Amino acid sequence: MTTIRHSVEATVSRMVLRTLRERAQVAGLPQARSDAPRALAALLDQLISTVLPFAELQRQAQAAIAAGIGCLVVPLEQAEAWVDATAGSGLRIGITTASREQAEHALRLGVSEIELLVPQSIMSEAEQFEAWLRANLPGSYDPKPLIKLNLTSCDQAQIGLRACAQAATHELDLVTVPVALVADVRRTINAAMGIKVNGVTELGQARDLLSAGCTRLETAVGWDLLAQAQPLLNDQ
Repeated sequence: MTTIRHSVEATVSRMVLRTLRERAQVAGLPQARSDAPRALAALLDQLISTVLPFAELQRQAQAAIAAGIGCLVVPLEQAEAWVDATAGSGLRIGITTASREQAEHALRLGVSEIELLVPQSIMSEAEQFEAWLRANLPGSYDPKPLIKLNLTSCDQAQIGLRACAQAATHELDLVTVPVALVADVRRTINAAMGIKVNGVTELGQARDLLSAGCTRLETAVGWDLLAQAQPLLNDQ
């Protein structure tokens, strides 16, 4: 039974990532198609960096649902409120943490995406990095969350690529990497894994990254990106 469940979970993850890649192809086209803004929205991790008053939280949750945003990355202390505000909508709620304990606490609250921050100090040695992965990856949950591994603390390309290759052996869903590594990472990891970049601020940057192989983009200005995409659609 456990083997069957793991097989189903892996299939669901592959389906999610295949959908993201298809949407990335649409959103990354030089000429926006009619579904490009919606496709782009589905690939965004909209960062909510501060704790919000309840009324503002509800307003932003409804706006994100209406826009088709893929995931809201929220503060852990308000994760449960975001989960409740978006229940049944399909909008995913995520957190970023360096702690397995916090990750598992968030999963118990109903969070559906976890991004684990890897400390720079453990990345240079493959064995040390492997031990960290085994100690910090969350246990099995139902439904299976999307797990992202944030490798942006690494400032050496070869170490970063080796870490991505190791991460791929743990059936993680996405790796978050520096912009400069996107193309090399796409060639290094298997097609079942997604690639994410943080700090996206411009539509042109977003499309370049999607064309290079990204399947997720984290941004604090998701509404601005979608507003930039809309005039291109109106010009069709």
